[in-house]
Amino acid sequence: MIGPAQTSLDGWRIERINYTTLALIDEACLIEDFTLANATNGWGFFVWGDAGVANVNRVFLDIKTGNVPLNAGLHLYRSCGALEQKLCWGTSAKNALEPLGYLSAGNKGIFSTGPL
Repeated sequence: MIGPAQTSLDGWRIERINYTTLALIDEACLIEDFTLANATNGWGFFVWGDAGVANVNRVFLDIKTGNVPLNAGLHLYRSCGALEQKLCWGTSAKNALEPLGYLSAGNKGIFSTGPL
């Protein structure tokens, strides 16, 4: 996640979901008092991924290599519980979730080591 430096993410939540059932696969509750540090030109980052990912802030609950499926989605919730963003990646997820208001990140996924 990227945002303006010094933005507080206290109480925000990210959920990874199954694109066919919308069932929760994994959840990361952001740590208390987490603030995006000024990493690059006034922007900060929060990284949720495998343990081997550079600069990871929170690892997936099921720690293993290759946690990110080719098709899935994410929910981003504000600290008040409001749904801020719905994202998906992969062709099958795009076809299933875009009609439901999800923003597609394409086929390479938002966690790719290469550019989108």
